Amino acid sequence: MLFEDKHKKSLQYYIYSFVAAMVAVVLYGVYLDSRGEVDFEEWFFGEYFVYPFIIVIFLFVYHKLIGKARYKINEANNEERFLIRVSKVAVDKLELTPEEIDVFRSSPPFQRALYMAYEIAKYGEAEKHNYALLRNQFRPGTLEYRVLEVIADEVKLIREEREDYKKKRRKK
Repeated sequence: MLFEDKHKKSLQYYIYSFVAAMVAVVLYGVYLDSRGEVDFEEWFFGEYFVYPFIIVIFLFVYHKLIGKARYKINEANNEERFLIRVSKVAVDKLELTPEEIDVFRSSPPFQRALYMAYEIAKYGEAEKHNYALLRNQFRPGTLEYRVLEVIADEVKLIREEREDYKKKRRKK
């Protein structure tokens, strides 16, 4: 699925992490108390009570820092997956030759149109990027226009899939 964020941690994740850390610290304290090495109440409430909080704070900071780096990587991966998908569809439907594909790769206007298609797929239609502007960048009847028509149809499918995915996620 394009544009999904699998790595975002919820509050429930941090609550479970806190409970697991608390259980681990308590079990360790009970173990030490059973061996007679420490008094559990003094040991636990003296210094080890804060460890579960420290662990959860560490996890939160770690995920925030890693999340920023991962977001940049995911953004590049999303764009690459989008380009691969729409390229395959355009090549299959229009039976493009490698020479024609090379012309599209080296054409700045076509690359801008392709990026606009990516923006529409990701964010939906807006004033700056919409299907009408996407199709009006090239004259009707040209190969670029036909390719963009195929890509626009695929973008509509991607948007529908994304909306269906969001609806399924809300139901869970």
